[in-house]
Amino acid sequence: VANLTYRAVFSQDASRSSGFWLRTNAQGHWEFVIGITDSQYTTVAAQGLATAGTWTHLCGTWDKATSTMMLFVDGTLAGSQTVTGISAQGAFTIGRYKYLDGYAGAFAGVIDDVRAYVGGITDAARIRAIMNDG
Repeated sequence: VANLTYRAVFSQDASRSSGFWLRTNAQGHWEFVIGITDSQYTTVAAQGLATAGTWTHLCGTWDKATSTMMLFVDGTLAGSQTVTGISAQGAFTIGRYKYLDGYAGAFAGVIDDVRAYVGGITDAARIRAIMNDG
């Protein structure tokens, strides 16, 4: 993968944009994004760079009770932030995200074993168990 910027792993659509998505950002770091409006969003990014050719377990989750978004990379919490997002009830998509009525961020690589859970998973030990059992 020559260019690792803005490559989406998964997303779920809201109205004109995705309500949430997991991607690489402009600096090449893994980033979990939650939309506040169709053109504004909040992000949590990992410290380390995404590495082409390296298998990485990613988990983006949102805890409704605390309004906290979290990004886990290889079973370790990479960052969290409190956010109130928009409703994402549209299509769940692998390998791209929706932005202002168009699709972007086509993933260049292999995505394997995507799982979506209603209610989210916020416990690091459970995320590591899923990662190791996958």
